[in-house]
Amino acid sequence: MPTGVYKHTNNSSSFRKGHTPWNKEKSKIEFPQLGNCGIYPRTEITKKSLSIATTKWWKTHPEERNSGCRGGWNKGLTKETAPSLVASEESKRKNSAVHLSNKNSLGHTVTPEARTLISIRVKEALANNEIREKLRWRKGLTKDDPRVAKQANTLRLRWLDPDFIRTIYKAQNISPNNPEILLNSLLQNNFPRMWKYVGDGKDPNFIIGRMRPDFADINGKKQLIEMFGDYWHRNQDPNNRICRFAKFGYDCLVIWEHELKSNQIEETIGKIKSFVGG
Repeated sequence: MPTGVYKHTNNSSSFRKGHTPWNKEKSKIEFPQLGNCGIYPRTEITKKSLSIATTKWWKTHPEERNSGCRGGWNKGLTKETAPSLVASEESKRKNSAVHLSNKNSLGHTVTPEARTLISIRVKEALANNEIREKLRWRKGLTKDDPRVAKQANTLRLRWLDPDFIRTIYKAQNISPNNPEILLNSLLQNNFPRMWKYVGDGKDPNFIIGRMRPDFADINGKKQLIEMFGDYWHRNQDPNNRICRFAKFGYDCLVIWEHELKSNQIEETIGKIKSFVGG
C-alpha cells in the first residue's frame, strides 16, 4: 500500500489518524492516472472497463436497484404520504417567474429528426392506459367544476397581457404559407404601400382580441384581409371571423385560396379595390 493511504480499521466508518491521502499535492503531470477526468479524457479501454464493472455490480446487487442509491430522494413518495412535496404558493410564483423569464426556447426551430423522435415518444406514452387517463382528467367535467373554472380564468387573465401574447406568437415561429405569399405579392403589386403581412403576430399593434389577422392596412384605415385555405377552412363560416373583428371596429375581407387562381385573379383584384374604396 502506498505511503499516506488511509487504512481501514475494524470500524469501517473511521480511518487511522496521522496519514494524508496519497494524491495530496500531486499533479496530473507526475501521476497521469489522475487525468482520467477533466482535461485528460478517459481512454476507450478505461471507458469499457468502467462500463463492464458498473454492469457487473448492478447484476450482483439487484436489491440496490430499489434502494435509495438509485433515483431521487422523493422516489416512491406521494403528496399524501409526504406533505413536503406540495409546493407552496410562494414556490409556485417563483417557478412561474423563472419559466416566463426563460428565453432560450423562444423561436427555436425543431429539426425533422427531433420531431420524429417526439412523435414516437408521445405515441408510446399514449399507448399507456394510465397515462392516457391522466391526460383526460377533464373528461366528463363541466364549466361549473371548480378546477375547470380556475383553469379557464387563469388562461383568460394571461391572454389579457400583451407581453404574454407576444411571447406565445414569437415562440410559434410562424411564417406565411404559399397562398399568403401569393396574396401578399398581389397586394404589393396592385396596392403598393397599403398592406402589410401581420399573420406572424410579431407586430403587437395588430393582435386584435387574441386574433392575428393575415393582412392589415398600414395607412390608418381599420381594414383587414384574411386568407382562407380551401382545405383548412372548408368547414368555417367567413362571417364568424368578420363579425369578431367588427366588434373591435375593423372591416374584414376574406379571400379564398381558389380566388387566387389565374382565371379568377382579375376578379379578386376588383373585389379588393371595392373593399378598399368602400
